[in-house]
Amino acid sequence: MIKELRIGNLILDESGNQIEVMREHFDFLDFDECKPITLTDELLRRCKIKQLAMNKFKHIPTGLYLECAYELKYLHSIQNLYCAFTNEELIIQA
Repeated sequence: MIKELRIGNLILDESGNQIEVMREHFDFLDFDECKPITLTDELLRRCKIKQLAMNKFKHIPTGLYLECAYELKYLHSIQNLYCAFTNEELIIQA
């Protein structure tokens, strides 16, 4: 089960397809069956984020440091942290 989801988060649905959480998903999607997207070096590169330590990251374009008291392992967690600091969505390049 994924906790702390927001509209705009990227996750894997019940079929393993990557989706962006939309308002309408809360009406029919079984979030207990959804999976988080694990952070990888490639995914961090696409987000223009450099991992400095287990729980410390730097967003290269803005110079913003993202640090958390616990290990960040999933994309939606870093999306939420970035949004909390900037009030903007994290851009993920294709």
